[in-house]
Amino acid sequence: MTSASAAGLPDDLALQVVPLPRGRALGRTAPLATPLSVLIDPTATDPGWREQPLPGHRLLQWARDVPGLYAADGPALTTSAHHAWVGEPGDDDLVIDARHAPAWLLLPAGDHVLALHLHGAEVGLARVPLGDCTLPRPPAEAWGLRDQPDWLQQRTARDLARGSLRRAAALGRLLRLRTAGRSLAALQADPTAGLRRWWRQVPRWLTARIEAEAVAACAALDPHPTDLPHLLLRDDLACVRWLLRVHPGAADALDRRLAAVDTRPAVAGSDALDPQLTAAGWRTPDAWWAAP
Repeated sequence: MTSASAAGLPDDLALQVVPLPRGRALGRTAPLATPLSVLIDPTATDPGWREQPLPGHRLLQWARDVPGLYAADGPALTTSAHHAWVGEPGDDDLVIDARHAPAWLLLPAGDHVLALHLHGAEVGLARVPLGDCTLPRPPAEAWGLRDQPDWLQQRTARDLARGSLRRAAALGRLLRLRTAGRSLAALQADPTAGLRRWWRQVPRWLTARIEAEAVAACAALDPHPTDLPHLLLRDDLACVRWLLRVHPGAADALDRRLAAVDTRPAVAGSDALDPQLTAAGWRTPDAWWAAP
């Protein structure tokens, strides 16, 4: 089983086995290595999905001789590196390929979350109170780390292994401080599109909790510190704000708190030699905490 903490869940989570529908398999048979994009081809006839009953949600299973494909009505979150969105942003069905590796699927359900662990034909289910959930790690393919400098890759990996606020800072850092790709294809593509689309599925109760944590963290910046750890904290909070702003109208409380911090007397730029502060100076030249 992949780590429950990677899905923002308690590590001691107890899963209940969900029985799969019985009966004759439907749809096309396909080799195990068939790409997900082929299996969910909308032009295909008789795609072979079978509904799995869940409280308040539709979970569809690919009913054939090689199990492990699942689809869920949005909104939903996954940690799987093998997934695809079907439809436009905001009106998505999520398809997960759990034939090769296990994956977590998180479905909101009132005051708790339905946490499903998918692996082949095996489905485990747990109902987790909202208060016990943190921000899950996004699928690795959404990180967009290819062609990025070593410092950004290392700090992303470090912070994605921590709690909600550190994960949010890592994701916002990727959106705010990433460098342009080296290839023409990388320059023409939007490497942040996958991460932005994943983040839009994060429920508002969770983004509000992350914003509240960020507002509380601002207390460490009163008055302006000039040591490197606090300068990096100020920049990380700017990254969290950048991420929250993917949701229209989010981060208003954090904006007000940071504005109050930034109006106090500050050093005229940082002399600290740190690649993140240097990148921040290029991205936001008026940032008092960034390297000039």
